[in-house]
Amino acid sequence: MTLSGEEVHVAGGSSGQPPVSPPGLASDDVPETVVARAKEAFRRRSGALSAAVVHDSAWGAADGSDRAIRFAHARGDIEVSVSLEAGRCTVAARPAPAATAVRLEFAADEAVSLVESGREGTFEFCSVPRGLVRLWVDFGPGLPAVASDWFRI
Repeated sequence: MTLSGEEVHVAGGSSGQPPVSPPGLASDDVPETVVARAKEAFRRRSGALSAAVVHDSAWGAADGSDRAIRFAHARGDIEVSVSLEAGRCTVAARPAPAATAVRLEFAADEAVSLVESGREGTFEFCSVPRGLVRLWVDFGPGLPAVASDWFRI
């Protein structure tokens, strides 16, 4: 396998030995170039812009508290608040510029999603089960949709 022009030999698999990481790379780290290429491939395949998480109040905070998350994309940002309530959540999204619809997609079952449309300002999803999700934001005809990074609620 080649990583950044450097030949890397990976041990493990059927031998029962743990895999060997390239020098300076922990086994669970993903190189930034791999992440960037994956996001670009997704953008080309879906035609959507990608919104990367730039702030999450859960970074460094105790688990179980309400969160504020901000995603940034080429045309603006998406402010998200997550309120926890007895094993379920309320997810509120406020895209800028204003959106025509927002869809909450679940990683566990991509065939299931929640959609809020025809509102201005904040789109709210109530009593959402916890798990890995992402937002799809539609800005109307002729404008590319925006897909947020996946995030855990």
